[in-house]
Amino acid sequence: MNLARETKTVIWYNYIIMTTNGEVAFTGMYRRDLETPNWHYYETHNGRVIHFRKKHIVYIQGGTIQEVLDNKKEIKTND
Repeated sequence: MNLARETKTVIWYNYIIMTTNGEVAFTGMYRRDLETPNWHYYETHNGRVIHFRKKHIVYIQGGTIQEVLDNKKEIKTND
């Protein structure tokens, strides 16, 4: 029995999130697994979680096309 876990490579992105109250910049990753109907969650490179109310987000700059595609795949597999 092999109990070794597959290591997952974590890729950090530089994000700038413009909200109705101003701009937030950080290095981190989007946490779709924590998303709720009203909130988006991001984990910073040092392990902190930042949550944004969806209706307050004006735009998000950061990540890559591959990250967006990977998140879309997760949506389909979580249904």
